[in-house]
Amino acid sequence: MIIPNSTTFDQSTMRKLLEHDPLVQSYRAFFALFDWSVVPEPAVEPSEPGKRPHPQSAYVKAFLLKIEEGFDSCTQLRGFLLSHPLLVLALGFRPKLNRDLPYGFDVAKTVPTARWLRKQQEVLQQCVLQALLAATVRDLREEIPGLGEVVAFDVTHIYAFVKENNPRAYVKDRYDKDHQPRGDRDCKLGVKKSTNKEQSDGSCEGSQRIPLGLRLGRSQCHHCRVWGCGARRVYLALQ
Repeated sequence: MIIPNSTTFDQSTMRKLLEHDPLVQSYRAFFALFDWSVVPEPAVEPSEPGKRPHPQSAYVKAFLLKIEEGFDSCTQLRGFLLSHPLLVLALGFRPKLNRDLPYGFDVAKTVPTARWLRKQQEVLQQCVLQALLAATVRDLREEIPGLGEVVAFDVTHIYAFVKENNPRAYVKDRYDKDHQPRGDRDCKLGVKKSTNKEQSDGSCEGSQRIPLGLRLGRSQCHHCRVWGCGARRVYLALQ
């Protein structure tokens, strides 16, 4: 972390401000739970040896903060960071130094634009997040004997935003698995179980429908075909 100085605060004062800021300390404790050594540093451009990009870990921390604060967009995330300059330093972003400003750097020029944050969120490699999660689980198993012997999980399917999932749109061969929807080249055709009423003989009765989005439940029984994204959210409960 780079600690700047300014005509208002020298470096020793900046360190004290960081140490006594409740928000900074809260997120420092949160980020300390992760092994950041598994997150690779971005390569330095040979043509611009003096210009270093922001560390990838800074973006990952910012996206974790986005989830933790409940923000729906990167625009909200950026606005929050602009209001908390010390937190920007704690995340690891490389400050655009300016000694004439109170904190010694230009926070508006330091924090990436909302468009660039969205871009980094899109291109963030899954293997980096998997390595970060795997390292965290490994550390937990070292601290808590027997952790991970029993695993419970719940899966929420993410349905593709394609016209094949819109019952009002006419689509020829809607459920032809060999016909890939143009709106999403990565989505796959799957089967969704659901149910309505349980009959006296124990069977389940329900009407077929094609939803734009459903969550898996315990009482689901009959099938409903729908195109879904390859990505899915998995919640792990380790006991």
